[in-house]
Amino acid sequence: MTTLRMFTAELSARAQDWVVRRKGRLRSIALIAAIILFIVGLALSLKATPDLLERLRLWPLLIVLFLIIPVTIVLSALDFQLLAKLSGARAGFWRAAEVVIYTRAANMLPIPGSIAVRMAVLKGAGTTFRRSGGLMVLFTLIWGGIGFCYSAFWLSVQGILSFASAFTFVGLLILTACIVLARRFRAEPSGLVGAALLRFGMIALEAMALVYALEGVGVSANYEQSAILVVASFSASVVPVGLGVRETLIAALAPVAGIDPASGFLAAAIVRFLAMSFLALTSVGLLFAGGGFRPMERLEKAGAKHVTKPGGAS
Repeated sequence: MTTLRMFTAELSARAQDWVVRRKGRLRSIALIAAIILFIVGLALSLKATPDLLERLRLWPLLIVLFLIIPVTIVLSALDFQLLAKLSGARAGFWRAAEVVIYTRAANMLPIPGSIAVRMAVLKGAGTTFRRSGGLMVLFTLIWGGIGFCYSAFWLSVQGILSFASAFTFVGLLILTACIVLARRFRAEPSGLVGAALLRFGMIALEAMALVYALEGVGVSANYEQSAILVVASFSASVVPVGLGVRETLIAALAPVAGIDPASGFLAAAIVRFLAMSFLALTSVGLLFAGGGFRPMERLEKAGAKHVTKPGGAS
């Protein structure tokens, strides 16, 4: 048994060293693969729907752009405020929204750094990388656990019990890991309940965005169907570069929900495009409103000036 543990530890150390030494190359490969995956998926989806322009409807997409995405940003800002509080810092709402807009914009593109930027902002407020990073993992797992259970519920509503059982098992497993992490970091129960409610709201909004995006490409789908697909976002977040992965996973799950895979991919791609457009415009507006296009300076200000220790000014 001791020999096995030593062998496992040695193998793990070598694997970590191999990844660290090739981190830049692996990131480049992941980036190229993500772009290829997205382009190929988009090309196949467009080929499968040659009448897309005739089917395209504008008003559902405007609802996504001007209603669902802004409300999601508000919930994300509240989520970041809560994360800062549990980390031992305090963030004003508008600066939390600013950080969320910048980091979500990076996250929508094949650019790693969303998590790193948030950790840097919290670090500038006096928190430790270990606690802020651990709580960030905890919040992500809460999202995953709720997402799998949410999809499982709607699968069971439609009588797809095999998938519902599997998703429920995975969701409960992730939520069990959340409990273990929460105890380790001594997170306040009220804070965790708040995080769960906020993540639940964002998941519900994501399903609604897919309903309207599908409507925008001429596909009539109800909420019960699109709610099954929300688990794809968490699964895609495991990959450092999520571009194309979320869309592909939604296309793969779409037949289970009774939706054409090509339509699922196009709807997910449209939601990404609309979110990128909204975030890009608001990011540029925030940057120029702050005195010029200096994103790193703005992020430093958001971290050092507006995300403070509990005893400091907010």
